[in-house]
Amino acid sequence: MPGGNMRANGRPANNSWEAVQSKTFTKWVNARLGEHSLGPLDDICTDFSDGTALIQLLEIIGDASLGRFNRSPRMRIQKVENVNLALDFIRG
Repeated sequence: MPGGNMRANGRPANNSWEAVQSKTFTKWVNARLGEHSLGPLDDICTDFSDGTALIQLLEIIGDASLGRFNRSPRMRIQKVENVNLALDFIRG
């Protein structure tokens, strides 16, 4: 196959592409959050899991409040509620 180690979907066979994309997106998210004095993220895959950082990012880029949410979710249901709030906002 021309171009070297490629998967059928056209992506590189190793995870370097995903790592670069994750690092780039994390830097972009941190830049947006930093403009509003919000803490930086280390890994978007884990730091978005409770929904709080995702909601804060959506409020910044969407220039709208998503309303009340669990700012310190401890139980799984609270995390799910936060993520669902963010997804509902994205859906429109």
